[in-house]
Amino acid sequence: MKIYFLLFLLFLTTNLFAQKTVNDYYNESKDLYQLGKIDSALQGFLTIIENHPKNQRICSTLQHISHIYFIQKKYEKKIEIDKLILDKYCYDFDSKRFATIDLSIDYELIKNYDQALHYCSLYDSLFYNYFNRNFYSPLKYAYFYQKLNQPYVALEKLLPAVLVKPIRECSVFVSEDSSLVLDELNKLLILNNLNKKSLIRKLDKALKLIYPKTVFKYDGFAVEYFFVFLNVEIPIPKRYISEKFNLEDTILKIKKSEFYRLINSF
Repeated sequence: MKIYFLLFLLFLTTNLFAQKTVNDYYNESKDLYQLGKIDSALQGFLTIIENHPKNQRICSTLQHISHIYFIQKKYEKKIEIDKLILDKYCYDFDSKRFATIDLSIDYELIKNYDQALHYCSLYDSLFYNYFNRNFYSPLKYAYFYQKLNQPYVALEKLLPAVLVKPIRECSVFVSEDSSLVLDELNKLLILNNLNKKSLIRKLDKALKLIYPKTVFKYDGFAVEYFFVFLNVEIPIPKRYISEKFNLEDTILKIKKSEFYRLINSF
């Protein structure tokens, strides 16, 4: 009996120490991932979320799974994981921020432009006040609305950027050359079949009606200047405004811009 009891204790002890912890699975999977063995890494990460969904490693585990599915081009599965990151398991600011970005890219990759646009807009509505600017450039919004066969809405989304250098579109940095916006504007003006001869008259009239407006910034309130062209409010960057606002001086500077030259060339 004593021998059987000792064997039982040995068996129990061996299994106790042999049992893997969440950290074991996580670290092994992470090592496999870094070695490029993504299929094996995925199995380890999936084991964690299936058996330990409340563990503190769950958020970073989901992020690794999301990236693996991206590498494997399994975008529908990636969408499921990114939604779990955004809506259920991850609570920190950056995780939610990047999950929202990823979902827009995910849906764009499967050509679901309506949902891609939704997550672009969601990102800006959630995080605009933090960054004090839209993350997605008007170029991206114009692109989505064209894909949705709404060229006039695309034009409306693009116009506020005609004097402003693009910041960024989705995960790809773009050139600060404003010709990117103006090339797209030229295309949209033609696509919308607008009366070309009246455009410059409308723009000249709009410039004479430049107006100030107090806007909220993350560090307080500020006075900025705008004009309305084709029923769209267009912000005027500081480089067009003298230290003490002068309407004629501002109009003269805008008339030297590539945007004005483009409209005048129609």
